[in-house]
Amino acid sequence: MKDESFCIEFASSLALMLLELNAELLEFADEASNVKAELSVVELERAC
Repeated sequence: MKDESFCIEFASSLALMLLELNAELLEFADEASNVKAELSVVELERAC
């Protein structure tokens, strides 16, 4: 029973860490796409 409790706690902690990591990755992807869009505008301005 003790091992089962540990496994449940471990799995719960791991799931929470994965959810937090996913949120951070989504935020990073959003920031990266904004940087990409800004670079595209700069490249367009240089071309004109």
